Amino acid sequence: MEVGKTRGVKGPEFGRTEAVAGQARKSGKAIPDSGDAVTLSGGAQDIARLAAAANILPDVRSEKVAALQDAIGSGTYQVQGAQVAEKLLREVIVDTTV
Repeated sequence: MEVGKTRGVKGPEFGRTEAVAGQARKSGKAIPDSGDAVTLSGGAQDIARLAAAANILPDVRSEKVAALQDAIGSGTYQVQGAQVAEKLLREVIVDTTV
């Protein structure tokens, strides 16, 4: 697909940023901050803290892995097909709804 003839598509603010930046470079003065600020709600701050805490947790539960390896190695690991199928279906449903 070829896009051409963009004349008239640009709004009245087109190029304004470049012009202001060019003036700032010529004058050697920095462009003042607009003063915008963001304040997170208490809930958002809680979520950020929880996410940070979750990021430091290990991805693999070593104790669980070791126990399963031992059970498989000794031949005592038993798998119920119905439970495996149920968990697979739940994962598929969750993945498709999220």
